Amino acid sequence: MFCGCLFDAASGEAKRRVIESDRLRVAFVLALLVTAVTLRSPIGLLGVLIVLAGLISRSGIRWSYVMRRTFLILPFGLLTVLSLPFVLSGPSVDLFGMVTVSLEGMRKSALLVQKLWAANWCITFLLGTTPQDRLFRTLKAMGMPPVLVVMMSFTLRYLSVLAEEVDSMILSQKARGFSFRIFDSWSNYKRAGQLLGVLLIRSMQRSIRVHQAMIARGYTLAEDRKKLAVKAEEQGGMEYAGTGHRSGKSQFLLSGQNKSSA
Repeated sequence: MFCGCLFDAASGEAKRRVIESDRLRVAFVLALLVTAVTLRSPIGLLGVLIVLAGLISRSGIRWSYVMRRTFLILPFGLLTVLSLPFVLSGPSVDLFGMVTVSLEGMRKSALLVQKLWAANWCITFLLGTTPQDRLFRTLKAMGMPPVLVVMMSFTLRYLSVLAEEVDSMILSQKARGFSFRIFDSWSNYKRAGQLLGVLLIRSMQRSIRVHQAMIARGYTLAEDRKKLAVKAEEQGGMEYAGTGHRSGKSQFLLSGQNKSSA
């Protein structure tokens, strides 16, 4: 399905690595992302896009996959891009003698489109050249808080589930004769809004169920697990002190030494 391929990082996997070191690759992409966000010159942003296009071409990521993912930015930035020329003040021009648009608003709209485009290509290149498990390990090793790493990992993991949910909803609506290509009546917009609401409710319910299942299985962050293990080891050592018994970790270490000596 179309939505599924958008969120499947494997479908856009690179054929070769432009930068071998994971840390260097992540740092370079983050530097490009920060540069794209802070730049206010269209020429500078165009240079960033050219660099990203060269990296994507060199890595062998399919451009059809890249362009499909580029269209993901449209729902998030389209309303802002279209509204800026009408809400910002400054020198203006008349379009077709009907509407007046601000030149400053048009310039900022163009900058916003370039920034969204560059950010999308940065993420696409990074996910296409770095496996997810290695990416998260690299981010954690570079000092990113574990909570953010866990949130990012679960977001990427469940995006594919969300895409499958969208595909199933679209398929069921097509079976009922509803077309998503033609929005010529208010009922079609109303139906699309209802589907988005149902998708939001299902996503929230799924997140609650997943969180409850994780808690029921004793899930904690890696740092919390280490603290609990150390605390259990200390309590076990104090409990068996003077009795001739050893804690589970000590028994495991000694059993390994005995096997190696044997």
